[in-house]
Amino acid sequence: VATGQGTGRAEAEWSFTVSAPSATVTPAITLSNLNPPPGSTIAAGAETMIAANIVSTTPVTRVTVYLDGREISAEVGGQSETRKAFFTGRILEQGSHTAKAVATNQGGARTEATWSFTAAAGPSATPTRRP
Repeated sequence: VATGQGTGRAEAEWSFTVSAPSATVTPAITLSNLNPPPGSTIAAGAETMIAANIVSTTPVTRVTVYLDGREISAEVGGQSETRKAFFTGRILEQGSHTAKAVATNQGGARTEATWSFTAAAGPSATPTRRP
């Protein structure tokens, strides 16, 4: 409690700064529905579809696909610039195989997926699918 004489007025100086939240979030991009499914067994000597779906917050600008360490050609298409799929058919020899896909979007985001599957003699244990 303060006592004393006064004018009943108080004065003070103050200032503040308003700042907007940072808008430097890198756009996202993802790969899904990898085909053949990771860890699956497919029929050797039969055409195998190597494929995946791509979803991005900005247009997809580049997709590169590799099979057993070598870049391969693939068709890229989709519903829009931000929802794409790639696919390519290959006849694979018996043995273990590794696929890799790298996708980049207009915002500079990059994602990659690497997965392995086995080509075995006889009927496919896991059917391949087209995205």
